[in-house]
Amino acid sequence: MPRSLLLAACVALALPLSARTIDPPKPTEKWVALEAEEFRLISAASASETRRIARDLLRMRAAFGKVSDLKVHSAERTRVFIFPAHTRFAPYCEAVLRSKCDVFTGLFAAGSSGNFIVLSGDAKGGVDRIVYHELTHHLMANANVQDPLWYREGIAEYFSTFRTSGAEAHFGVVVHDHLRWLRAEASLGSLRKRLMPLRELFAITQSSPAYDERTRTGVLYAQSWALVHYLVHDDSRSEKLHRFLELLRGGKPVDRAFDEAFGMSFSALEQALRTYIRGDSFTYYARDVGELAIPTLPEPAAMPHDAVLHQLGSLLAQTRPENAALAERFFQAAVGANERNAGAHASLAQLYAATGRAAEAEAAYAKAVEIGSDDAEVYLLAGRSILHGDTGGFAKARPLFKRATELHPASAEAWTGLGATYLGQTVDLAAGIAALEKSLELDPQNEEAVFYLAQLWAADGRIAAARKLAQLLLARTSDKTLQGQITNVLSSLDRLESAQALTKARQAMQSADQALAWLSEAVDKANAGKITEALALIDAALPALPTERARNQALLLRDKLTGAAPRRR
Repeated sequence: MPRSLLLAACVALALPLSARTIDPPKPTEKWVALEAEEFRLISAASASETRRIARDLLRMRAAFGKVSDLKVHSAERTRVFIFPAHTRFAPYCEAVLRSKCDVFTGLFAAGSSGNFIVLSGDAKGGVDRIVYHELTHHLMANANVQDPLWYREGIAEYFSTFRTSGAEAHFGVVVHDHLRWLRAEASLGSLRKRLMPLRELFAITQSSPAYDERTRTGVLYAQSWALVHYLVHDDSRSEKLHRFLELLRGGKPVDRAFDEAFGMSFSALEQALRTYIRGDSFTYYARDVGELAIPTLPEPAAMPHDAVLHQLGSLLAQTRPENAALAERFFQAAVGANERNAGAHASLAQLYAATGRAAEAEAAYAKAVEIGSDDAEVYLLAGRSILHGDTGGFAKARPLFKRATELHPASAEAWTGLGATYLGQTVDLAAGIAALEKSLELDPQNEEAVFYLAQLWAADGRIAAARKLAQLLLARTSDKTLQGQITNVLSSLDRLESAQALTKARQAMQSADQALAWLSEAVDKANAGKITEALALIDAALPALPTERARNQALLLRDKLTGAAPRRR
């Protein structure tokens, strides 16, 4: 199931844009790669600039962890593409966003195999603010917390201004657009009218009408940012905020959680926020970069030309299905530059499978596996090409996903693929269930793994658990295709449950008939003087006798045969 694209641009700014032709980079161009935990930087900028951006991403992640007190390490890979100038960045930006990129210097997108960040290396402000905003959302999703929308947007805006300056890291820097908007309202004397009451702000979700109203967009983001800024920039208020969020995560209603955490009325906090907005206390955090512990980074390594072509093709293919033809050109160029590039063959296999070219997908995946690689993605893509292209079935895909898990044990997608190969099976279900549970341990937000796990639980006879899991997924997903698939699964569970109930009823009737027959035979044995055999038949019949009367008769007979005194019943 394709994952939806997370765009770094406002939807209102998106324009219809046909896929422009992008010429692959020339063999003489110098590119480097740098591995920085889950970030993999692929850069045409200088080595020093590449390392600086890697350090900033890791420091921003560490700063967010300190402020939010959440787990920030992700098992999901994020590839970061850095272009040396905006003229080089813009064509790729436009191909991904389907929008003009004149005002953008960065974007964050989710692809079919991890996340992508694309940056213009000559941006004056460093990493684009929108990238840090979306990266904050990614880090929060990775922590598997269901925080309210106002807080998610407010904290994302708060960290969007992260910057390093010399030996210091700055975060919580004023978002001037928001502050200007809020103070303009205040200067008109309408701040009280235009700010949302906190009850209303706290109740907004992505499905709320207020979230979609264009006239509300400004106040939602601006007020959420200001409220987070006000609460975070004071130790006492910050503790109350964390307590409030903990109570909400634990299921407490908003009113009770607010009263318990803040010990004040909504109107009191609203008034404090208005005073804060009008005042001059919008400071920011300045931390010594040494306080934001990050791993030691290696020197960037030169990338072969074919590897660069393959990675750029992946960026195009995995973020937009409309870029398939353009991505194929890059993959073919990679194979032309190095026929032994297993990753490019695997990517071609996935692309062919997705576009219905089963025979070509079969040949490409076979070539990728024949060449072999120590890159888990090669086997991951080859396995997916089989599952999506139906070029050999689950049995052929399973060893590929298994190899991917061996090479990259932290890949939730590899474990998901492995678990999926057990769908429709009647044996070894435990192995498939274990693989999907491992995937969810690594990525609790993996909807595909949840969907498959519900089906395997059902196949294993755990109907009630499967139903609950499917219903939870249906409630939380916004993917219309997935919603339809889940509905079909729930219908199948209804039929399966009915069939199981009928089977149990039939089995109970058969057991009762057998028990009555044993009881009748016990009487015959007793009359023939075969007491031991009669007692054995009574003991076998007792658990399955269908009525209380039959059980009492059996116990009376047993007491008589053993010489026991009759029991009071």
